[in-house]
Amino acid sequence: MKTWYSTFALIVLVAACGGSPKKAAAPAASPCVAMGAHIVAVSPDAAFGDGDTAAVKAAVQKVMTDHCQADAWAPEAVECMSTATAEAMTACSEKLTPAQRESLTKAMAEEMGAQHKEDESTPAAVEPTDGAKAMDPCSGGE
Repeated sequence: MKTWYSTFALIVLVAACGGSPKKAAAPAASPCVAMGAHIVAVSPDAAFGDGDTAAVKAAVQKVMTDHCQADAWAPEAVECMSTATAEAMTACSEKLTPAQRESLTKAMAEEMGAQHKEDESTPAAVEPTDGAKAMDPCSGGE
């Protein structure tokens, strides 16, 4: 049988230990996440192709966010890209190191290639080399 003092002792013990366990605060979202979303939001729809661009936008946002985090972009670059207009984005990319720009460019090309393979209804825009143009009968070639 519980007595009032055992209940009181339990209350005192819980209070002394800080009460119920507190949930750990969720880590703050990386500024790279907000930056990736901003870039997609300010970019013109035409930059993502024709038709349903949701998958392309998601891919661009993921690549930007992932490379920002993995390649440890400078806070100045992230801040610039997080607030820039589409027209000013090129100036912001100059804040990345050459290695960071190269890594991003390569990843973006790979991702867009993968997106293109998923959407076979969109033909690839390929510019023929000068030799190929010379062989094209429509352009005066043989």
